[in-house]
Amino acid sequence: MAVSFAPSKTSKSACRCRLRSTDGCPRRHAVGTPLCLPVCARATRPQLPYTEAVLQETLRLFPPLPFLMREAKEDVDLGEGRVAPKGSTLVLHVHSMQTSGDLYPHPERFMPERFLPDTKAALGPSDANAYAPFGVGARMCVGYKLANFVAKAVLVRIYQRFRVALHPQQRLPLRMKTGLSRAPADGVWVTLHPRQPAGSAPPAAK
Repeated sequence: MAVSFAPSKTSKSACRCRLRSTDGCPRRHAVGTPLCLPVCARATRPQLPYTEAVLQETLRLFPPLPFLMREAKEDVDLGEGRVAPKGSTLVLHVHSMQTSGDLYPHPERFMPERFLPDTKAALGPSDANAYAPFGVGARMCVGYKLANFVAKAVLVRIYQRFRVALHPQQRLPLRMKTGLSRAPADGVWVTLHPRQPAGSAPPAAK
């Protein structure tokens, strides 16, 4: 139960945070696939590089894990003359790391290009370990692949069928609440407009 519950909460939070950024990302590229293409098919996944980048950037700005805790197995040099002795409990604030100007160019901007192959070197993190929305190492969240897949499938289906816009009542900046995971405190308000099927004529004016 716990294994299936955790990815579902993460997927829901990621989808809501992604929809909050809907005004700043082209829908055509976010979907990146024809309307008839089955999202869940294995062959479809490599065809969605921008969708994957959008999801990764959303998880960078709105990581589901508020912090990581580790026990130091040896003395750790923290820099500036500070040392965490062996046996210390180290706490890493994930959001602060993933929005640090020392690690990311323009850290507060929503830029999926950070995670595209052609632009990752220039816009991505200066240290590969600076991106850890699901943790790192042997204790990384075991459900992260499922959470990513569910979030991607849901977002693509939404954008395939609707044009999405922020609702006028949506509060910005997004206020987050922290518990076992991070999620929008007030939800995310959007307006959905059904897409016109390809090849069909718009309804006649009355």
